[in-house]
Amino acid sequence: MEGDIMNKQKQTVPPLRFPEFSGEWVEKKLGEIATNGMYGMNAAAKKFDGENKYIRITDISEQDNKFTPSPLCSPDGILEDKYLLQENDLLFARTGASTGKTYLYNKCDGRIYFAGFLIKFNVLLTSSSTFVFYQTLRQAFFKWVKIMSMRSGQPGINAEEYREFRFLMPQYTEQAKIAEFLSVVDERLALLNEKHKTLEQYKKGVMQKLFSQQLRFKDQNGNNFPDWEEKKLGEIAIKSKLKNTDNTIKTVFSNSATLGIVLQESYFEREIVNENNLFGYYVADVNSFVYNPRLSSHAPVGAMSVNKLGVKGIVSPLYTVFNLNKEVIVDFLMKYFKSTVWHHYMRSVANYGARDDRMNIKDNDLFLMPITLPCLAEQEKIANFLSSIDDKITAMKAQINTLEQYKKALLLQMFV
Repeated sequence: MEGDIMNKQKQTVPPLRFPEFSGEWVEKKLGEIATNGMYGMNAAAKKFDGENKYIRITDISEQDNKFTPSPLCSPDGILEDKYLLQENDLLFARTGASTGKTYLYNKCDGRIYFAGFLIKFNVLLTSSSTFVFYQTLRQAFFKWVKIMSMRSGQPGINAEEYREFRFLMPQYTEQAKIAEFLSVVDERLALLNEKHKTLEQYKKGVMQKLFSQQLRFKDQNGNNFPDWEEKKLGEIAIKSKLKNTDNTIKTVFSNSATLGIVLQESYFEREIVNENNLFGYYVADVNSFVYNPRLSSHAPVGAMSVNKLGVKGIVSPLYTVFNLNKEVIVDFLMKYFKSTVWHHYMRSVANYGARDDRMNIKDNDLFLMPITLPCLAEQEKIANFLSSIDDKITAMKAQINTLEQYKKALLLQMFV
């Protein structure tokens, strides 16, 4: 009975704790450990003046809550020091879908003024501002934000409401150690993400050089391979007109600009087509190429992908499906279409028409696309080389995902 009563009491110490610390954590309000919330300046953004930076909600990264402006701007008008961020300043987004997003000022970010849709709290020296910042990355905070921002119109939380945010805190020395430990994890994540970004950029650069023939491989004897030959896509591929007329294939694919051919159900986490109305869908066999004309930042002329899922499926009638003959290595052409060397041609023949979200291109024009091809041996070398880079990128992304999961576990276990 006594044990049941104890279990119902509010937990006041975290499940995971450094051994040198003891004692219960104490509940505090944000308004008790930080100065009153202050709203930012209502100024337009202008071109960066070389000194004064401007942070808005959109300049705070969704991924790691760092200052990542794109582009870097300065505030227009008269600049007042009260809007200039200082050490231990913690910003909160106060309106819109980003309500609750936070940023802790880092002096390495330079001279920054904050905008009007942000609220600034300065964490007092009796508390660790980094510890308080990590409190805002926890699920408990996200739940609190969701509840507090439920309003009839646009979601939002004002300064007075933020002041009421409650959380448990230990003594300063324990706060500082937790903050330092998690900061080391974040530094490792930042390093891995930077390496991942650099490797992605290297891949893009080397692809352009390979497919424009600025960079060439040699054969096993150190001799040059034969000159590349220009072919039309229609000479090395044929459009597939096979449709799911008997409605027997139920596996539906989507062509994602970032992920390639994926199972539609897993990609959207729900069924978005009627299984009883799939007879008009095109069949995409293993190693079939699929062109999706929808435009995006990742696919400025539409997405071209190949079915590497190992199973036959069907795709929307809006897509174009084609298969290669034996003169081209599938993996080579797959890498080719991940470069941008074919984009110029697509733009030159496209008719954007009334829909600016889709590349309107006729089949005849698509299959007249010029593609310069090396011999099969050089195709294989190029494909294998780029695949080795892809393997490194995939391995690094796996490391990042593992470390992110580790951080989530720490935020769950090291706080109350």
